[in-house]
Amino acid sequence: MKDSLIELLILSEGREDRFVARASQGITIGRSPDCAVVIDNPYIAPHQARLVWIADDSLTLDPINPLGPLVAVGGLRLEGERITAPVTVREGQKLTIGPVVLTWCQLPEEEWPTVAAKTSGPARGQSAAARLVKELNEGRYEIGTEVGRGGMGKVLEALEKPLLRPVALKMLRGSGDDEDQKRFIREARITGGLQHPSIVPVYELNVDTDGRVFYTMKLVRGQTLLQILQDLAAGKRAAVRRYPLPALLTVFQKVCDAVAFAHAQPKPIVHRDLKPENIMVGDYGEVLVMDWGAAKILQPKGETKDSESDEEDRGESTSMGNDETPDPFVTRPGSVMGTPEYMAPEQARGQAANADQRTDIYALGALLYALLTLEAPVKMTTKEAHDFEERRLGGEEVTQIFRRYIAPLLSDRSARQKLDHLPARTVPDSLVPVVLKAMALCPEDRFTSVKKLQADVAAYQAGFATSAEEARAWKRFKLLIGRNKVLFTALATIFAILLAATAVSLYQRKAVVESNKGLQLTLHRASFADHETARQRFRAGAWREGLALMERSLNFWPDNREAANYLLSAIVFGHGDGDRLPIFGVHQGAGMREGAFSPDGRYFATASQDHTTCVWDTATGAQVGKTLRHAGPCCMPCFSPDGRQLLTTGEDGVANALGYANWRTFSQADETWPARSRSLKHRHCWCL
Repeated sequence: MKDSLIELLILSEGREDRFVARASQGITIGRSPDCAVVIDNPYIAPHQARLVWIADDSLTLDPINPLGPLVAVGGLRLEGERITAPVTVREGQKLTIGPVVLTWCQLPEEEWPTVAAKTSGPARGQSAAARLVKELNEGRYEIGTEVGRGGMGKVLEALEKPLLRPVALKMLRGSGDDEDQKRFIREARITGGLQHPSIVPVYELNVDTDGRVFYTMKLVRGQTLLQILQDLAAGKRAAVRRYPLPALLTVFQKVCDAVAFAHAQPKPIVHRDLKPENIMVGDYGEVLVMDWGAAKILQPKGETKDSESDEEDRGESTSMGNDETPDPFVTRPGSVMGTPEYMAPEQARGQAANADQRTDIYALGALLYALLTLEAPVKMTTKEAHDFEERRLGGEEVTQIFRRYIAPLLSDRSARQKLDHLPARTVPDSLVPVVLKAMALCPEDRFTSVKKLQADVAAYQAGFATSAEEARAWKRFKLLIGRNKVLFTALATIFAILLAATAVSLYQRKAVVESNKGLQLTLHRASFADHETARQRFRAGAWREGLALMERSLNFWPDNREAANYLLSAIVFGHGDGDRLPIFGVHQGAGMREGAFSPDGRYFATASQDHTTCVWDTATGAQVGKTLRHAGPCCMPCFSPDGRQLLTTGEDGVANALGYANWRTFSQADETWPARSRSLKHRHCWCL
């Protein structure tokens, strides 16, 4: 009997505790945590007493510390008698340890707790195990209210009592037939086998006392994506603030992560019923893909289908046709798997064998369409799906027609609505090609993997061009600016500052130039005035005053050739004689060859080796009319007898006749003989 179990009953301060222990083990009683029976009382010694098994109905009590503080509260007593030495304690006798009363009894074999029978730990732990077994026997789950309902099952909120954990408990509605149970169990196993942060975890698959199959999973407190989209469509400000398009795209990326994980399994799993109602968004950012009841397990290439896949394909008929579905968000057993609005054309045609990863990619594109437009894509019936396929196989280009039919709010820019949750209240142009490519009629035209769809969405989120839109250089440059707003703003600011500084500098330079022009004009006038005064002083014989005035004239304007020429002539020809001083001097670009006076003496002309002939005023020395040019050096000019015309000749074989009024050329005659010329030995011609 030493393998028997005994139960200790301890009464302390109105509380009753029960402990189960193996009879063959010694039971130490005290305040210390290493005791088998711990009594938390200041009067109890750390190790107060020890119970040792001696017979089927007897224990020996060995008082380890009979004295001490325990004496103040009655000490150690058996049936009222004080104990100071070892004593036998029989079943049912009362053992008093200060304020605590202890009795024991043998535990019938049919009540032995399984856990306690295999445990050699402390008596307090054995009692907890016994209570846990008792709770398990009374029922593992405390059922709460219903939180959801589908075509075959319903979801209840429940409390898992052993762990005190709230869970979602999904069970069949009613007992269900064998096919329903198989599908339900398959759903639980597929979901439970996908361990991913964005796929709801399954805790247990079991059968209740009524024979109904159920499984438990994580209880997510939040909203479905459908509820969020409905709130956005209703214009609720709280929803618009919490779920603008960037937040929705983050949710979408997490959904894609879950689907990509399922596709990456050794035996890829296709969800086939992705829609906003099957996506839970938690209050703290959790995103979970739910309801894998329509999922299909694909066989790796080279392997034959198992019996489960064959049954699955046979069980899906094309019963949708043109009939309206009472609830488009219900997974219907024995029909085309999926929800019409988010169903790929091959699903709508009932071609279950053709469903693969690209089927889910179409549904993800439809989901992205709903995020952008707050409306589901157009529902396509089986007949319409077959019609599009037949037209495509017949060689007709139906891509644009299909796009306008299935996604009208994106295919036609004028049909796009202004929505508050979108940036600038319009659908981003970069995401439109992404949606249309994911929702292509032909599976070969869609993204080849969920990861590539995610990459395009991530490119938009990061400010890059998507591969689907095939952006040109200007679009990529604008996106580059958008990605680096701070840098380009700084560069634009610097450029604006430089431009403003340049404008100010040019304005100031212009002002300085204008000011310099005014100053130069003043200096020129002063130089001419001093020149004229100096000329008069020279002719009056006041050479010193004339030289001083001429020097000042040249200081005012160093390029005053008239003043310089006059000064030179005064020095060369004057020799101090005022009557021999020149009236003025004229200058041409090269040596002057010949000259001639008009008959009346009012004008004289000079011919220069620089191919020019000029007419001058005899009184002032100012040039009259324009400079006359030849292709070669000019020869002797000649005035007409009346002085109203001038003839110029040149070694280029050309003679020009000029009128008196402004000495403009009025006729020209070619000569076959070269004009006569003779050379002068100095560049200047002086009028004396």
